[in-house]
Parts: sequence; structure tokens; C-alpha cells
Amino acid sequence: MRILAFSLLVCLCFCEKGAEAVKKELTGSKRITLQEYRKLSGKERMTIFNELEMSNRFELLKAVLPGQSCGTAPDADLLFETNGKLIVRIPEGNFVNKWKIDSKGMTVYNVKKLERLENYLGANESNFNQVFWNSVGELFFVERLDTDGTLLGLVLFCGAGQLQ
Repeated sequence: MRILAFSLLVCLCFCEKGAEAVKKELTGSKRITLQEYRKLSGKERMTIFNELEMSNRFELLKAVLPGQSCGTAPDADLLFETNGKLIVRIPEGNFVNKWKIDSKGMTVYNVKKLERLENYLGANESNFNQVFWNSVGELFFVERLDTDGTLLGLVLFCGAGQLQ
């Protein structure tokens, strides 16, 4: 009986170390698969996401953003449709635009070149080649650095738990 209990204890310790080793392996890695990403908690997703190669971040977002609706400042909601349409919902109405994403970044298009949408989409289009979760849990797409070093881009209010 003691041998059986000792064997179970050793097995449990080994399994626990195995789980920790896997977690350490994921966080030490520069790339993870979508399946590995989906197994993580919301907080783990944000932490590990920010440690990944930029191309891997965009590959993951290419899989999880379609069909999602995320808020953005000051008063818009963006719906990323699977067919490449981007619906911008603002108080004045809903406006159909376009978006595309690949391993190099995300581009959003202001199809009708509406001035009211320039805050979200740029005059014609905006190209984002960096993305990260900021400290308050917002997904931040970086377009460029301002002359004073400030990051300019698009902030999406959608939780890491939502993007799976």
C-alpha cells in the first residue's frame, strides 16, 4: 500500500512538473499554435501573446478576429466579418468598409473616404505592423510613431477571453 501511495505521489509530482514545463516552454517560445493559444486563460493569452514573434501574433489574430465585434474610442464599434468586410458602427449609422490581415500586419480601408471615419480607418487606409495587449487589457495596433515618440494606432476594446 505504501509503495502504491508513494508511486502516486511521484506520478503527481511528475505530472505537475510536466504542466509547468509545458507552460515554461510556451512562454519561452517565440511562436505558438492556435490550439495552444486557445488552451490559455485570458490573462495568460495577453502575457504570452506579447512575447510572441510579431508574425505569429498576426497569424493568431487572423484566426480569432473574424466574426468579432470590438469597441474603439471614442464612440465606435468595429465588426470584423469573415469575408473581409469591416462594419463601423457609429451614432450616425453603420458603414461598410474593408479589412485584411496576414502575417505582416493588418490593413483597414476607409472605402468611401468618409471624413467621420478617419479617426478609425485613416483617410484612405491604415496599415498596422505591430500589435500588443496594453496594461489595461486593450488590443493596441500600432501604425507609426508620432514625432514626439508617441505610438499612434488603433485601440480595440475586446477581452482576451473573447478572442479565442
